[in-house]
Amino acid sequence: MIIGVIILLTNIIVLAQCNNMSGVITIIVQTTNNCNLSCDYCYVLNSKKENSTLRIDNIELLIDNCSKKYKSIEFCWHGGEPLLLGIEFFSKIRKIQKKYKNIRFTNLLQTNGTLLNRKWIEFFKNNSFRIGISLDLPIMHSQKHRFFKSNIKIDKFYPKIFEDLKSAELNFGILCVITKENVRYGNEIFNFLNSYNISTYSLLPLIRMRNHSFPEIPTNEEVFELYKTTYNLWMKATNKFSIIEPLDSLVKSILGEKPYLCTFAASCLKKMITITADGNIVPCGSLINDEFILGNIFETPLHIAMDSVKADNLRKRRVNAIDTWCKKCKYTAICNGGCRESAYWFSGNYEGYFPYCESRKMIFKYLHKEISSYEKK
Repeated sequence: MIIGVIILLTNIIVLAQCNNMSGVITIIVQTTNNCNLSCDYCYVLNSKKENSTLRIDNIELLIDNCSKKYKSIEFCWHGGEPLLLGIEFFSKIRKIQKKYKNIRFTNLLQTNGTLLNRKWIEFFKNNSFRIGISLDLPIMHSQKHRFFKSNIKIDKFYPKIFEDLKSAELNFGILCVITKENVRYGNEIFNFLNSYNISTYSLLPLIRMRNHSFPEIPTNEEVFELYKTTYNLWMKATNKFSIIEPLDSLVKSILGEKPYLCTFAASCLKKMITITADGNIVPCGSLINDEFILGNIFETPLHIAMDSVKADNLRKRRVNAIDTWCKKCKYTAICNGGCRESAYWFSGNYEGYFPYCESRKMIFKYLHKEISSYEKK
C-alpha cells in the first residue's frame, strides 16, 4: 500500500512540473482515417464522412503552424492506423522538428500494433517515440469487436509484439477499451499486463455513438467495480505499474494535484487540441462537424485558432454544462464535468449529460475513503 502511494505521488510531482510550464500543448494529429482493422466501435469509422490522409509534403507546414507561440509540444500521432504511412513519413517529422532549436518536441504514436516489426521498433527507439497500443483485453476478447479486413485472427499478434518491444527496451503503454463484454475482467487484465512487465495502461470505457449497430456500453456500476478492483490490485502488487489511468488522474485530483487526463484536467481547448488528417483544428477526434472546426492548420497558426471567438464559445459551453449538471455535486472541482466528446455522442449535445458521471462519483467516494484511511495510519 505504502509503495503504491509513493509511486502515485512521484508521478504527481513530475506531471505537476510539466503542467506548470507556460506555452505547453498536446496536439493529437489524425494522420489518416485508413486502418488495416475494422473495429465495430471505431469512432473514426463511425464519425468520418470520407477517407483522408495527411500528405507528407504538408508535414512541414503543419509543424510550423503548430510551433508559433509554444515552447513545448507533445505530438500524439494517431489514426486510423498511423503505421500505414510508413517510416519515411515519421522520419521526415523528426527531421523537421530538429530545425526548431528553441522548442521541446516529444512524440507519442498510438497504434493497434499489428504492423509493428523490428524495423519500426528500432526507428521508434532511435527517435525517442513513446508507443501506445490499443487493444481489448483479456486477449480472448480481442476478437469480439476488433477485426482484420481479412480473416486473420487478431489475438495471435500481441504476445510476440510485447516481447519484441520489451527486448528492445522501448517505452510503451496499453490502451484497453472497456466494453460490456470485458468490464468484469479487471483481475485478468491486470494480471496479463503485469505478467509482461508493462508499466502503464489505461482503461477507456466505450463511448456510445449514435449508430444502431454500435455495441452496448458498460453500466456505471460495472465501470466502478472495474476501477475499484484495479486500484486494489495495484496497491497490493509487488511488480508495480507506474501509471494506471484513470486511477492515476483520480488520485491526483483527490490529492489536489493536476491530473494528466484531459477528462479530469479540462485541458481540451486549453492545453490539448486535435488536428484531423485534412488539417481541421477541432476539440476532439470525432467532433468534426462545422460547429467544432476552429480553422485549418494549413491556413491558420494553431495559437490563433485556440484564441478565436469560436474556441472561447466552446470553452463557455463546457462551463454551461458544468452549471447544468454539476451544481450539487461535491466532486465538481476535481471532476470538471466529464468528457464533452462522450457527452456529445451520448446526448447529441456538447453541453449534454456525461454518461459515466455516476461511476466517477462512486470511485471518487471510494478512493477518498481509502486515501483518508491511509493518511490516518
